[in-house]
Amino acid sequence: MYAMRAWLRAIREERGLSLQELSERSGVGIATLRHMESGERGDWADGLRAWHRVGGALGYDAAEWFGPLDD
Repeated sequence: MYAMRAWLRAIREERGLSLQELSERSGVGIATLRHMESGERGDWADGLRAWHRVGGALGYDAAEWFGPLDD
């Protein structure tokens, strides 16, 4: 999971996005984004939903990494 955290921060910074901007694009709260980048643990199901949203906001399909979400 370290690679995912590092990737998220690197791609966000590469695209010149602040946490606020990524939050607005993805619908994921700033605190959750901070947790995703730092590796702090949270609810796994909510975490997967957040990864899917953030991946989509950055132009990636997180389903390729984790599989589709069944809501």
